[in-house]
Amino acid sequence: MPLILRDCYHDYRSRFALELAAGEAGLSRIVKWVYVTEDESTSDFLRGGELIVTTGLLSGGSPQWLLRFLSRMLEQNTCGLILNLGPYLHRDIVTPEVLAFCEQHRYPLFLMPWHIHIYDITRCFYDRLFLDNRRSEDLDIAFTELLHHPETAQPLRDKLSAYGFPPDSPYFVTVISGSADHPVLFSDHRSLTEELSAGLLSQPVPAHLLVSGSQLILTAQCDTSDEIRPLIQDILSKLATHIPADCCAGIGSRAGGLNRLYRSRQHAQDTLRLGCTRGQQITCYDDTGFFRILMNVSDRDVLQNYVRTQLGAVHDYDKQHHSDLSRTLYLYLLHRGSVQAVAAHAFCHRNTINHRVHILKDTLDIPLDDAAACFELMSAFLTEEYLKSI
Repeated sequence: MPLILRDCYHDYRSRFALELAAGEAGLSRIVKWVYVTEDESTSDFLRGGELIVTTGLLSGGSPQWLLRFLSRMLEQNTCGLILNLGPYLHRDIVTPEVLAFCEQHRYPLFLMPWHIHIYDITRCFYDRLFLDNRRSEDLDIAFTELLHHPETAQPLRDKLSAYGFPPDSPYFVTVISGSADHPVLFSDHRSLTEELSAGLLSQPVPAHLLVSGSQLILTAQCDTSDEIRPLIQDILSKLATHIPADCCAGIGSRAGGLNRLYRSRQHAQDTLRLGCTRGQQITCYDDTGFFRILMNVSDRDVLQNYVRTQLGAVHDYDKQHHSDLSRTLYLYLLHRGSVQAVAAHAFCHRNTINHRVHILKDTLDIPLDDAAACFELMSAFLTEEYLKSI
């Protein structure tokens, strides 16, 4: 998980006598490093996300210098600035204009007294960054293994338990991706995915976000899928503001522990494909009805043979006669035999529908008056739809 500036401030403000002078709205920024500098001209070495510390050695005590320095640090996308007040910087350098600048740009500005050694605070941050990076790497490795290789569950369960993910609690896995027409390589959007991971820290649901190429895999500890829907919607909204492509999410089945995440991920993957085919932004395994049965059939040949057995005759007729009896049959089953409803749906005259139904019954010998046969036919149509999504 990324290190958030707000957490650092709350944990270390007493120890290092830190005072937040302005920019509280920016405390959600991610801290990637700590950088000590006195010269704004060295800012080209910055990569973004640094917490800057300065004594103001070159400032001459000028508020104009501080404004130029702040502007440059903001341009380089650093996460905040600590002024080490002492012989070079005094409190009066923080003018109303400086405060207004930081508030306007949501840029945190901290004050730290001279008796605090810069070595101590930077060493503390470096240790924290190291531990957080190791934790993040451990979580990525553990969840990757559990989601793809369930046989490795036991040793990883113990590690995840130490990081706050109880092994026997319920979990839901959600897979997020772009559409087939507009795939997204999330691994190319590191800053965005770090921001999304950071957002999880403020959520009531313990969760971990794994970046896997063109997919985001969210594992959340909760009792029902309803608990994570707002979180998924928030992630999709943030993606929409940064990526010019529609993204979809598939929520998997409820996993009764870490050792069952693999199955939830498989269901999330199948649910995602089905939802994308149907044009749904969020699709939940629990809401897919009959498709849940299909998702648990590992032999796709069984499904294809079932479709062929039930619908082969009408599909062959359509190919030979360039007709669309398959669509008429589906609508007839969907509307429970109402010719009027089928005609309205298909924008056809009811006599046309009657003629097609006559062909289905008499020419193709499809028993439309048999409830059990109609059930199998509709099941075949649903199976056909499912097969098109995988």
